Amino acid sequence: MDIRAGLLVLLISGCSVPGLTSSTSVPLDIKGIKIGDHITCESNSEDIYNNVRLCHLVDLTTFGGATVDENTIALLDEKVSIIKLALTQRSGFNQAEVLSAMASKFGPPARGGQPRTHIWTNNRDTMYLDEIRGTVVLYGADLDKTKNIMSIFKSNDL
Repeated sequence: MDIRAGLLVLLISGCSVPGLTSSTSVPLDIKGIKIGDHITCESNSEDIYNNVRLCHLVDLTTFGGATVDENTIALLDEKVSIIKLALTQRSGFNQAEVLSAMASKFGPPARGGQPRTHIWTNNRDTMYLDEIRGTVVLYGADLDKTKNIMSIFKSNDL
């Protein structure tokens, strides 16, 4: 599945990860990019949904020692709303290096309600690592607004 399609499924199907969360005082970020940041990135016309725009960063190729196969950033009103990374699964359904790096930076995670899902929160931002799917997702308080805009746009295409 294309990461854009995966992000759309994630956005539209309800992104919250059930289970406990581990609050950290460390601001959550992916490669220095935080929720609410303004970033420069290119989008194709099919990746624009009113005031939500999906884009990719060509230089975001590794994360926590793992290769990033694909990345997608959702911008809401040109501010980062969601970041999703698809990590390589060449070593199987295990992201031990990534988990270790994230725990070193953000503190120990909580385990999610799903197997091998690890969650961190800081204020209204949430980040999780799903080892089985090989994904890292960071989102903030505007998640529902972003999802609603995209779902309305998609429903108009029925």
